[in-house]
Amino acid sequence: MDYRFGIDQGFSEFDYLSLGGRGKYYREIIRFMYFELQKREYLFSHQILAELKKTGNFFTDYTEEDCNKDLEFLSKKGNIVKYKNDYGQIKSLDELKKKRYRYQLTERGRLI
Repeated sequence: MDYRFGIDQGFSEFDYLSLGGRGKYYREIIRFMYFELQKREYLFSHQILAELKKTGNFFTDYTEEDCNKDLEFLSKKGNIVKYKNDYGQIKSLDELKKKRYRYQLTERGRLI
């Protein structure tokens, strides 16, 4: 068996650290989720968006669509886990169409 990894293959979980434009958003999302998930079991994208907008920084023109795209990217890279809709909190048909997912950090995401 070949157990080489790291230098030759790399870790996709670390890709967001070297990205220029969107990298700062990814880092803030991971940082926020790390501290917030010590208090809660999971987070929704609208909760993440609301808290990031409170920080000010560069999130003033950040939209829910941008947040969902960033969370999807981090999910594909293996930093966070995306769970299916939580139908218990849906109050209207519009909320059902938005397909809100629950998010958690992976163990590797916590270590980064």
